[in-house]
Amino acid sequence: MNPIAALMIFLAGFGAAWSWQGSRGDAEIRALTTQHEKESGDAARAAAKKLKDANDRADAIDKAAAARDAAQSAKLQETQHALKTATRNRPCLGNAALGVLGQSTGLRLGPAVPETPGPLHDGSAAAAADPADEGNDYSTDTQIADWIAVAGDLYERCRNRIRDIRAWSEGGQ
Repeated sequence: MNPIAALMIFLAGFGAAWSWQGSRGDAEIRALTTQHEKESGDAARAAAKKLKDANDRADAIDKAAAARDAAQSAKLQETQHALKTATRNRPCLGNAALGVLGQSTGLRLGPAVPETPGPLHDGSAAAAADPADEGNDYSTDTQIADWIAVAGDLYERCRNRIRDIRAWSEGGQ
């Protein structure tokens, strides 16, 4: 066989193999690209579904919370009205006790609390509780009962909100 003919056959075979291998590589790249696009699309759809489910859960919790808050507000109003008839508006806590409560963490008794509370304990708590003493502030049993009802209502609302947050959070797992 002629060396040039053998070289031509060899080069033709090499070219065919090279072309075939390149086509095969391109096909693999296209297959990997298609697979990646499908996986990316699936991940995007899964993330969108998860977000929609979380939003649906939040909407349902908000709707239930609004109904619960409305019922709770009505119950608080009923309680406050009943307290006005169950109490006698008698002096209950004097200036010294209000001063102590006014300095306590998280407690505010409202307008009956002195603007500038006195010392925590000055030995005159009994005298300060007498509303007949001029210049002494005091809270009535009606005010204290109302404050307790409102504090209980706020506590229950806080507990409900924490439950709602947990329900939303646990629903996503």
